[in-house]
Amino acid sequence: MRLAALFLGGVVLASGLAAAGISLAERKGRAAAWFAGWGLAGALPPVAAALVSPSRTPAFVVVLAYLAAAAVLAFPFNPKRRDEGTDPSGRFDERDTMFSRRELVPGTSRFEEYYARHPEKRAADEGFRARPGLLSPKAAHYEAAGFAAAEASFAAVKALHPLAEGKGGGGEAPKAGRPRPEEAGDNTRFIKSWALKLGAHSVGVAGSQDYHFYSRAGRANRYGVPVEIRHPFALAFTVEMDPEMIGRAPYAPVVMESARQYLKAGAIAVQLAETIRRRGA
Repeated sequence: MRLAALFLGGVVLASGLAAAGISLAERKGRAAAWFAGWGLAGALPPVAAALVSPSRTPAFVVVLAYLAAAAVLAFPFNPKRRDEGTDPSGRFDERDTMFSRRELVPGTSRFEEYYARHPEKRAADEGFRARPGLLSPKAAHYEAAGFAAAEASFAAVKALHPLAEGKGGGGEAPKAGRPRPEEAGDNTRFIKSWALKLGAHSVGVAGSQDYHFYSRAGRANRYGVPVEIRHPFALAFTVEMDPEMIGRAPYAPVVMESARQYLKAGAIAVQLAETIRRRGA
């Protein structure tokens, strides 16, 4: 009985500490503290029962252990919710994102200008720039067919870019008159329902905040261009990835699914934007 209880406590503690170690390796300090606390709290009842009341039944010990673990899961050590008081204090420059920095070409004026402003980022960036990169034939898990499929989806996403601003082909249809203010609720409900019909998983509308937008663009020919906030409201939607394909990471199916959903989201966004433009908004 005593050995069984001590073994149970050791398993719970080891599980929590192992998860904490993984979180620390991923630089997730809050998660590491939470898992360590979970392991300690879950291990305490069986160990205490083994040392204080060895005559108790194993079932009683197990119940105590997992009630304690469940309590820690329900009441994390930091009771402050992550969505309280976490709004950004300002806007972020897209040129500082890894996507933008990955595109910097050594020897160009853009490359030299960026690292003159951010010399502290250069060493780390040179490290990831020296690696094969996404969809490279030299990638560790390269798969010709799967990577070709992902590249095709990304290429289609790129082809959608001008359509998002209403600059694509197919002719410009006459626009309806600008909707009246009293129609706002009906229009919002229609757009949200249409987004779901087009394939979105969830959709919502919110007032635009400055921190929803980059301060300056950082990709392609818009590099360094100030981003203007032109709309008082924004529509956001999600698409759902196939868990089976995502679960295949780091092999080709995960990037195939990611690219497929980028394309799906882009197609939905283009159709919604064009619908809104044709309503005169």
